[in-house]
Amino acid sequence: MRLAVVVPILIGLCATLASSTSIFLAGDATCADNPNSAVQDVFGWGSYLQYYLDETLAKVVNLAAPASSTRTYIRNGFFADLLSRLSPSDLVLLQFGHDDAVPLDDLFEEHRKRGVVPAVDETYRDILDAKSGVGERVHSFGHYLRQMIQAVREKQAVPILVSPTMTKVFDQRGGLNRTNDVWTDMMYKVAGQTSCAFLDSRNIFADMADPLGVKSTAA
Repeated sequence: MRLAVVVPILIGLCATLASSTSIFLAGDATCADNPNSAVQDVFGWGSYLQYYLDETLAKVVNLAAPASSTRTYIRNGFFADLLSRLSPSDLVLLQFGHDDAVPLDDLFEEHRKRGVVPAVDETYRDILDAKSGVGERVHSFGHYLRQMIQAVREKQAVPILVSPTMTKVFDQRGGLNRTNDVWTDMMYKVAGQTSCAFLDSRNIFADMADPLGVKSTAA
């Protein structure tokens, strides 16, 4: 169903594309190509983006990495790889929030290695890895997003923030539950601070799915 989000996003993108433009995707499993190789026919929305674009006009380069937060996408070298491939005028869609939401004090060690401080400002926390004894300064969601935006612009490419995808949970009225998502709200604030384009995929999807109802969106 996340494919339904792609079409309206493309309408906005196509107007800005020049010849030989590449569209780079950075994000987590909701965007990635076959995010779970153990499960067949499960793909993130980014897997389908090229089907809606003339490849001679724009080439999609999906570098989303499953289980990535802003913090780990940078720390694990995925973002550096993306930057090394950029050319001026390329578009970079940055979609994060799902894996950033893990609490830093979660008992599951792997979670502590990817969670971020849920804030827009420059708040940070110093944590210590229980096994290695190595310390790390963990910054805010806003800090990591601004870091990415600035780095993309330094390459003369165009960053575009994309909100986390909508979870398909319907409320009592039969429409999607649009309860405010703090990560989308924070991303929107960063977009305003940095004059960065922002695509609210949550509400785009909800606007399309609401009239269909629970049964028609079951696929």
